[in-house]
Amino acid sequence: MYCMLYSSEPLWTGEAGIAMLLLFLQAVFACLPAAAAFRKKQTGLGAACLALGILGEIFWIPWIVAVVLVSGKIPFRERRDGLQLRTAGRIYGLFVAAYGIILLLVGMSAFGDVAGSDFREFYLPTILNGVVGGGFLLLVGGLTIACSFARYRGFWGWYMALPFLLLVGTGQIGRYAGFLRYIGYLFLVGGGIFFWWGVFQSVDRESRAEERKAFEKSGPQPGERRPAQGKMRCLGGQYAGAEFPFKDGETLCLGSDPNLAHLVFSTEETGPLHLEITYQKQEGVYLLAHPAQCQVFLRGQGWLTREVLTVPAGSRVGFGSPVQEFLLL
Repeated sequence: MYCMLYSSEPLWTGEAGIAMLLLFLQAVFACLPAAAAFRKKQTGLGAACLALGILGEIFWIPWIVAVVLVSGKIPFRERRDGLQLRTAGRIYGLFVAAYGIILLLVGMSAFGDVAGSDFREFYLPTILNGVVGGGFLLLVGGLTIACSFARYRGFWGWYMALPFLLLVGTGQIGRYAGFLRYIGYLFLVGGGIFFWWGVFQSVDRESRAEERKAFEKSGPQPGERRPAQGKMRCLGGQYAGAEFPFKDGETLCLGSDPNLAHLVFSTEETGPLHLEITYQKQEGVYLLAHPAQCQVFLRGQGWLTREVLTVPAGSRVGFGSPVQEFLLL
């Protein structure tokens, strides 16, 4: 039975072409942090992460440093159209974990077959390689599901690392029989390409200077009459159609914790105290404040990259999933 389950010819000698292709893709996937930095036009960070990614092919620590640096310094924006990365990650993570379990079961079954065989010393390294690979993919699948519920840095950090880890997983299935091996190649490489491109496309390319310039340009002009109180109209979401006035200097708190927020939301991706909005009559603007791990978008500008910001009346802000969107009047 074990002769049917495992190939007697190692990947690296029997299928050199496939091995070279997988090594090339692994190098490309290791350089995703550099690609994200270059897309944001941070060439210095991109060059450093490129070197770290290449070194990470041999030593994992430089690649881990690159992932941590980029997930902390580069802003990302989750797409609201098409298949979202979080949803895709949960589905894909289930399949990766299931595939890992299959490899574990096959390896354990083969181990039982060869335990009393005279050839056990020949087959045991191959079987152990498969068991380790199955356990590795089970772990990767589980973390992919868990990190789909993580906040900003935890989510983007893991999904930036995922393509490289999937290609590492292909090196652990190289000694399995053809039907398991080639399914694994297609499944892991395809997933790696999908998430690599998804993370790369999610880099928020809006510059802070342009964002600040747009706010200043659209703000109230000298001598313009300013309303005595602010008002927030809910355009969509849990409180759609409702309006909430607040006086000069008064703060309206939005979040998921009723002990911290005036408006409580039960939607996903909403923090305990997600956003604070304060009306400032003298300047005729609204002050927005939110924790770094809580994402807030401004219509026409993208995801906010600063934790404290002033915006003019007429601005539209939102957060959460499904999106909760508000117009500041």
